[in-house]
Amino acid sequence: MSTFARAEIELGGDSKGRLSTPHKRQKTSLRQEEKSVMIRLSYVSTCAPGLALADVRAILNVANRSNIENNITGMLYWSGKYFMQTLEGDRRAVTVCFNRVCRDRRHTEVELVSALPMSERWFSQWSMGFTQLLAEHRVKLANGANGFNPYLLDASQLPQSLAELTRNTTRLAG
Repeated sequence: MSTFARAEIELGGDSKGRLSTPHKRQKTSLRQEEKSVMIRLSYVSTCAPGLALADVRAILNVANRSNIENNITGMLYWSGKYFMQTLEGDRRAVTVCFNRVCRDRRHTEVELVSALPMSERWFSQWSMGFTQLLAEHRVKLANGANGFNPYLLDASQLPQSLAELTRNTTRLAG
């Protein structure tokens, strides 16, 4: 069992943290949209063997287009071995996006860190920001016997860890 805190709001899903896909969404009025629950969902995963920067750029291209269409913002962190991502937006849109992420074969061991209601976006300037965690930064953020291991984070550490990762990474052009 992972040390990650499981989601603290009911999103539905299975024991592996995969969220259930809601039924096809009906058109809603602006008033209904204003009442939608906004969430911030964070997860970690292990990259598939051989995953290269070109593969990550392909992920980013698709994510940027989809996230703009669905009003989702967020940040993807890549260490070469691990992904850590935060998605922000309407609960239904984020749930559908996370389901798609869970099915992607370019990573394994997807674990939900948190999925909580939010009042303000942390990454409002990016439909999908990206940072590559360099070796020197992994040493600084070391939290396990073999350096940085995002699977050892829990939900209470997430805001500080994301802030540190965002400050201590190199941004690559999408």
